[in-house]
Amino acid sequence: GTLFGQGGIRWRSAEALVRDLQGLGDRGVKQVALGLDPELAGDDHLHAWLSRAPRLGLYLESFGLPTRSLLDGLVHRARLDRCELAITAVSGDQAHRHRHGKGFDTASLLRTVDALQQRRLSASVFFSIGLPGESGEAFGRTLALTEDLLARDRHGLLRIAALPIALDPGARIVADPAAFGCEPTADGSLAVRLARGRAPADRRLPPLAPQALGHRVPGLRLAPRSPRRPAP
Repeated sequence: GTLFGQGGIRWRSAEALVRDLQGLGDRGVKQVALGLDPELAGDDHLHAWLSRAPRLGLYLESFGLPTRSLLDGLVHRARLDRCELAITAVSGDQAHRHRHGKGFDTASLLRTVDALQQRRLSASVFFSIGLPGESGEAFGRTLALTEDLLARDRHGLLRIAALPIALDPGARIVADPAAFGCEPTADGSLAVRLARGRAPADRRLPPLAPQALGHRVPGLRLAPRSPRRPAP
């Protein structure tokens, strides 16, 4: 909303959302990805559309952690074999996670994953590698947490991803990079990110190149990667 001068989020009405989902289902669509965490619109809006939604698969991204109300609603209304929830945990270190906008603690994350397992709901948990302020100890806690999460996956329904990120327009680090101890890089711009999907094919930009992360920490030197030797 801020980028387009709207001053906030413009929510589609529950009636229109149900109509859209029904139309997609009638056309053979099996899974629909909503554009934003539906719980941000409030419980009344969520109940109004989910209680009448056609039986489709849904891909949902949670800004924080999904509530039990949402999970139970999916169990009763959606196709579980085509549902997936995405949770951004950022880091296994709570202080580092909180610094980057995720206010939930690790114990709550583990309880949520257990609740997803109990309901046979698929989920992806994302961690961000290389955010400003991440220490070696924090990264070690991320590795330990991924092992803990996978140990709880009794049904093969959990995916873990730990990825470098580029900066989105409007991100807090973009608005005030000094507060995070970093500087933005030109190669982290939105235009470069959009072109990056084609770049690896013609070797214009190596995959996961550090300069494509969108920020750099002054004084931090990243060792260049050794060239890959051809197999004998």
